[in-house]
Amino acid sequence: MQKRPLYTCLAGLFGAAFMMGQTNDPEPLSNRWFELDHASVGTRIAVSNSSGTPTGWALQHQEIFEGAFLFDAGGKFSLRAAVADGDSMTGGWSNTGAGTNAPASYGFYVKKLYFSAKPFQGLEIQYGGLDVQRGASSTITSYAGDAYLDGARVLLTRPSLFLFDTVSVTKAYFG
Repeated sequence: MQKRPLYTCLAGLFGAAFMMGQTNDPEPLSNRWFELDHASVGTRIAVSNSSGTPTGWALQHQEIFEGAFLFDAGGKFSLRAAVADGDSMTGGWSNTGAGTNAPASYGFYVKKLYFSAKPFQGLEIQYGGLDVQRGASSTITSYAGDAYLDGARVLLTRPSLFLFDTVSVTKAYFG
């Protein structure tokens, strides 16, 4: 069995305890014009390894905020956005400055920005910088939560008409 440094185990236990009180799909905070879908703040300890031996560590942070501007009272037409730290698709965590050879980095970047139209119940059309559609998978078996696509998507959510709950077609550029 591989030995892990104590601080990595403690960070994992803290993260697991924090996540236990969360639900999968909470209701968004909203008013007539704005909707906040997701807000999260996290920290982790990243350990550098060389042949199974820890060679360095960095205390890292991550902030993600997702929401929408609603063009109409029913929310049928909206401009949806997500901002997060990390200046690339694979760089969703930033250094706090604590650790060995880990200069501090801070900054918010637009990760998703797209127009969404729901002209009638069961049909949604999206265009712009989109989420990765995961279906029944999670971030362990699919792309991370900060992954994005540039393109268009049509979603049909009509379980009474189809064998599936949702059918989606996406034409996009990855990355």
